[in-house]
Amino acid sequence: MFMDFRHGRHTIEVIDDIVFIDIYEDFNEYDIKAITTDLKSVIEHNQQKVNFLLIDILNSEGGTPEAFEESRKFNIWLDEQNLYAKAIICASPILIEINESRVRDTNKQNIQYFDNKKNALNWFKSFL
Repeated sequence: MFMDFRHGRHTIEVIDDIVFIDIYEDFNEYDIKAITTDLKSVIEHNQQKVNFLLIDILNSEGGTPEAFEESRKFNIWLDEQNLYAKAIICASPILIEINESRVRDTNKQNIQYFDNKKNALNWFKSFL
């Protein structure tokens, strides 16, 4: 019997050179492990095509400390990939602060926070 310990849901879609990740509901380390496994596969499969990540967490209220630790581990790997930038869609200043303090170990990634996808996509255009 399979036990699913995840709290939330996620979707991942690649359009042109952007990977769109939508996270719904609260998340725990099992959610983040599932997301990062999927993302690694997508990024490695599209190595020469993926330049941007857009992570939308507007529909989430946050995650467990263990979830942020798993995200930190993934970002260490992500630091070594050929990404131009990562946009995080988030309306919660508290969640942004938690993300910055628990996930980001280095300043290798070019990360910006936005409250909508349109502004994030416009920011991506500034790199082209």
